[in-house]
Amino acid sequence: MSDLFELLLLVIALCADAFTASFVYGADRVKIPFLSAAVITFLSAGILAVFLFAGAVIRPFFPGSFAVFLSAVLLFCLGLGKLFAGPVKDMARNANGLEPEVLSSKEAFFLGIALSLDSAAAGVGTGLSGSSWPLLLSLALAFGFLAVIGGSFLGRLVSGWTHLDFSKMSGLILILLAILKLI
Repeated sequence: MSDLFELLLLVIALCADAFTASFVYGADRVKIPFLSAAVITFLSAGILAVFLFAGAVIRPFFPGSFAVFLSAVLLFCLGLGKLFAGPVKDMARNANGLEPEVLSSKEAFFLGIALSLDSAAAGVGTGLSGSSWPLLLSLALAFGFLAVIGGSFLGRLVSGWTHLDFSKMSGLILILLAILKLI
């Protein structure tokens, strides 16, 4: 059960930026079509899968406890980077250039790449720790898609009266995950 809790926290942290970017689009009255949401979601999960594999490949070269320690260090550093990074809102607003009222699949691709960079580091760290791949990727796909669609919907719903940025929360969750790996 502890592994499931850690995987849920990881997926929530990885989806926070997608939620925030989608929230910004919704608040700006930009539609995110199903295809664009799928591009962002599958790109992020794909990058996560590739780097999970990379972490698993290099795991045998490290003693068991060191692999877990290295996983925790990677997650901690990623969390710190998220805490001190600029707002996701700026990235979201800069990605949508062609047709301002709709996020095209091409724009979604580039936004998805930018949002997935943390999936690479988290994938290596999680691959080193030997977590369940199928469960993690299933959760990443489900939560990622919900984050994009839900963020866009909530952004449209509350547009004009809030300017939330969840990217700092994802940094805190990643640091918490690092600490949980060491306990």
